[in-house]
Amino acid sequence: GTTVDELREKLGDEVVDNENIVVHDCDDSPLVNLGKLPSGAALIINSLAVEADLLISEGFIEPHFFAGFSGGRKSVLPGICSRKTVLGNHCSAFISSPYAKMGSLTNNPINIDMEQAVRMAKLAYIVNVVIDDEKNVIAAFAGDPVQAHHVGCDFLRGHCQADIKQKADIVIT
Repeated sequence: GTTVDELREKLGDEVVDNENIVVHDCDDSPLVNLGKLPSGAALIINSLAVEADLLISEGFIEPHFFAGFSGGRKSVLPGICSRKTVLGNHCSAFISSPYAKMGSLTNNPINIDMEQAVRMAKLAYIVNVVIDDEKNVIAAFAGDPVQAHHVGCDFLRGHCQADIKQKADIVIT
């Protein structure tokens, strides 16, 4: 789990000392079933998030080897979901999809379920950043959880994706 020192580094002493911070545990947190995702898997989510008057999230966007990109919708799924929901989303059938690859959101079955989870959970707002190799923020994206995330992913593609100039038998990156 997240340590107090990690929380202090991320949120600052004032927040840690004065606010009730709950760290989600996919096995032990109070959970509620919000229904079925497009894949048919159940969206079982932390009940504190469901009961909240306003659900917002923060994070960063980087390439992800089967979800396309991190950030955005990943704050909900897998972020605050049950182990059953996470394993349903990260299943071998989804991971083996030709659309489940780095930089790909369109038709990606993992992303489709994640974006629906955001809507079902009523995530209202995100703040996501893109960082450089020294962990400096180089861009920030805020607003609608799906739209702002897509804009951030489009920005990041321009910094980490290249067009294939010719086919090769071996590629070293």
